[in-house]
Amino acid sequence: MNEELKVIGAIVRLEVLEEVVTEPRKSGVPRMNIVHVRAVGTGADPTHPKWALELGTTYTEKARIEFVCPADRVDELACLICQHARTGQRGDGVVFASRVDEVIKIRTGVRGLEALA
Repeated sequence: MNEELKVIGAIVRLEVLEEVVTEPRKSGVPRMNIVHVRAVGTGADPTHPKWALELGTTYTEKARIEFVCPADRVDELACLICQHARTGQRGDGVVFASRVDEVIKIRTGVRGLEALA
C-alpha cells in the first residue's frame, strides 16, 4: 500500500447524526459505516439516561460512524465532525483515528485507497 491510510471513528449524539454524516460525504468520503450504540460511563448524556438490566447500569443511545481516509485528511475531517457534532453539552461524544495497515476490496482484490472507491 503506497499511501498511508487512517480510520476515523466517532461516537456522536443521534440528533446530530444526519449533519455529521452529510458533511464528510460532501467533502469526498466515499463510504462509511454507521452503527447504533449504547454509551456507558462518563461520556453518557446525563439528561437522557436509560436503564439497561442486561448492562446493570444507565446508558445513552448514540451512533458510531467510521470511515477510512488518507492520513493527510485526518485533521480536516476530524474537525469537520467536531464542528457539526458539538452541542456544548456533556455527552457530545469523541472522535478517534488509528492507522490502517491494509485495505482490500473483497470482490476485486484491489488494495489501498482504490479499494475505497
